[in-house]
Amino acid sequence: MKYAIYIFVLITQISSASIVNGEEPDLAASEIIHKLRENFSKIRDYTVDLHAIIEMEDVHIPPMDVKVFFKQPDKIFIKSDGFAMLPREGIIQNPAKFNEDNFYMDVLAVEMIDSAMTYKLELIPRTDESMARKIIIWVEPEKWVMKRLESISWQGQKTVMKFDYQKVQNEFWLPSKTIANLTLSGFTGLGGMMQMQQRNEIDSKKERKGTLIITFSDYDINSGLQDSLFEKREITY
Repeated sequence: MKYAIYIFVLITQISSASIVNGEEPDLAASEIIHKLRENFSKIRDYTVDLHAIIEMEDVHIPPMDVKVFFKQPDKIFIKSDGFAMLPREGIIQNPAKFNEDNFYMDVLAVEMIDSAMTYKLELIPRTDESMARKIIIWVEPEKWVMKRLESISWQGQKTVMKFDYQKVQNEFWLPSKTIANLTLSGFTGLGGMMQMQQRNEIDSKKERKGTLIITFSDYDINSGLQDSLFEKREITY
């Protein structure tokens, strides 16, 4: 597996980045990732209200309203009146995880998304311990945010995420909406959301498609959240 990854990386490094509309990438992948991470690091912490709708074939999941607390580098606490199960990647897109120690990276193209110029980057994990086999991100340099993300797991599960942004406190660009299109194999429900009998009745080998829509509101940025808020409450996936 590692040998196959090594050969693939050599091929992508030899091939030149694509040119779109006559425009060639003017920054290396490492420079783009650095600017993306640097921009997000200005946000020391924040709280935000989330409304989530999940639509999945054969699975009924009620809408969810939660409050999310985030603190650098990767602390997360989710406050909910009831049971809430949301994928971490849909809640927080933290570019700190993208670094040259963990990923081979290459600029594939310059592409337009929603009338905005973006850099299209391919990220390949350096080991097969990562959950993702491949990640592609589109970075908008005007705001230094991710406009789109695609990932494919080793099991063939595919996720395509699109991000809309709002300017918060007249300074920080943060998501206003995230739409994730999911293609899952072997999906039989999210934890306690389904009774065991219902889970057993679902064909676990069937490929299922679903959509996750999250809207974000009422951000509070850099309020000085205390570490004690996250003690024994951090979310791990």
